[in-house]
Amino acid sequence: MRLKLEEFTAYSKALEFSRSVSALLDAGRFGKDCDLRRQILRACDSVVANFAEGYEQPTDRAFANYLYHSKGSSAEIGQLLQVAARRRCISQEQCDRHITMAKGVCRLLAGLARYLYASDFKDRGHFKGSRNDQLGD
Repeated sequence: MRLKLEEFTAYSKALEFSRSVSALLDAGRFGKDCDLRRQILRACDSVVANFAEGYEQPTDRAFANYLYHSKGSSAEIGQLLQVAARRRCISQEQCDRHITMAKGVCRLLAGLARYLYASDFKDRGHFKGSRNDQLGD
């Protein structure tokens, strides 16, 4: 039986990270740095969106490729948060805490992608564990 998207630890942590960064941006002092704030928000959206898009791919390798895009967006957020800290939009403590979260998400995404490359299942979309799965129950 195929795991639901929400059952992946990597997805849950990525979603938690994205929400935490979004909350940080809402509370930050971005003022004239609206472009930086928007860029960070787009990367946050990309982390979970690429995971979800990859989940729907027909092969494990295709799914893994999307996870690497999510991983790249997580790393981008870490870098952009460092810029935000230098510009005093957020504190260095907030930056460090979120960079630690980003690194954890990157590790989970890379680990899952490596697993998917190794398993290389070719028919993800049609695999059903039982008749109830086929019926959507």
